[in-house]
Amino acid sequence: FYEADLFQIVNPKAWTISSMAASGFLPKDGNLIFAIIFISFVALIICPLSISPWAAFGSAIRNLVRNNKIKAVIEYFLAILLLITAIIIVLQ
Repeated sequence: FYEADLFQIVNPKAWTISSMAASGFLPKDGNLIFAIIFISFVALIICPLSISPWAAFGSAIRNLVRNNKIKAVIEYFLAILLLITAIIIVLQ
């Protein structure tokens, strides 16, 4: 548990999210400590709610991934979804 916790120090996604939250929601004027506490509290509520479905999906497909043929189908499907997402982003 502590190793995963320490990994967050070098996790680029965590730094990106923190930087975006700070630049988007911290006030230029006002109580900085209150704003940081508020953002932390909101993240404490929202993050588990948004991560739980992802973890549940991973647990649900764990047995399917043991079969190499099904694993390949899932990987190709996810790759196609990622490609479609990239195309949509580029076209917009």
